[in-house]
Amino acid sequence: FDVPFSRKTALVILNYTAKFGIKSSVKVEQIGEKEYKVIVPKFEVIGVELSKDNPYNLYDNHGELLSGTTEDVDTGKLVTNQLSSDKQAEYLDKFKSEIKESAINYYKTLFSSMDSEAKVTVEFSE
Repeated sequence: FDVPFSRKTALVILNYTAKFGIKSSVKVEQIGEKEYKVIVPKFEVIGVELSKDNPYNLYDNHGELLSGTTEDVDTGKLVTNQLSSDKQAEYLDKFKSEIKESAINYYKTLFSSMDSEAKVTVEFSE
């Protein structure tokens, strides 16, 4: 049963590095002379690494008027929930356009460094 004014809250700031990208090989098709199509596989979360020095900061931790007997917020559980697979997929969706733009620039630069006249089209598997 829930006692009014007995809730505790905590605001945690995570310090981590997330890596998004591809785990399998791209396919390159030559579609004409000096014209190529690069097919990039589906983007995935490659890994998430908490900062070794300071994985998270407890920004705010407070309770309501009658929270003295209420159990403290489990900050470890909060951190784990924020790094769950669902949250990682959410972050991947949020940054997908930036990742695609980075991939396009990468493959165009790669091919133009080998042949300045090369034309590259980049397609993404979803």
